[in-house]
Amino acid sequence: MHIGQPLLRFLRAGIFAAVCVTVSAGLHRLAGGESISWLGYTAAALFIGAGAYVLAGRQRGITTILSACLTSQVLLHILFTLGADPAGAGTHTHHQPMAMVLLHAAAAGVSAVWLARGDAALAAFFDYLLLWLAPALIAFMAAAIPLVTSLVVRAKAECPRRSQLTGLALVAPRRGPPACVLI
Repeated sequence: MHIGQPLLRFLRAGIFAAVCVTVSAGLHRLAGGESISWLGYTAAALFIGAGAYVLAGRQRGITTILSACLTSQVLLHILFTLGADPAGAGTHTHHQPMAMVLLHAAAAGVSAVWLARGDAALAAFFDYLLLWLAPALIAFMAAAIPLVTSLVVRAKAECPRRSQLTGLALVAPRRGPPACVLI
């Protein structure tokens, strides 16, 4: 099973979105940001998951994952600020912009390390699984090919012969318009 297959891409993108959004939401709230509504959290997870699905076609290195995490943290900060819970809209909270930037950068770094190691571990797991299953798969195919071949030969033997289809050979082909139209 290749790591870029659609099901694994979907799972990897979902894990990326869950890790990035959860870590970012927690640290965003810790830095003094507004509480995040469930709609904002869901929109952020779907948005980040869609971007991650595009990048999950193959295994990526730490630099690509880190740049994706940094980009996602900027987008998540914007989404969390715009999608703040309306209940907190009347309060006057003063943000420490430097703390917010540092915590989002820390969230990006932590997420990138977790995701790069997890992605490498998943790829290694499927490589080992393939190496472990390859001999069994080869033995299964070696046993299945003669069986399939005998089934095909038997199916050909049961097909009607040309001599059995003589009734169809006597049908006169009549193509074109009827003769009465031509006169």
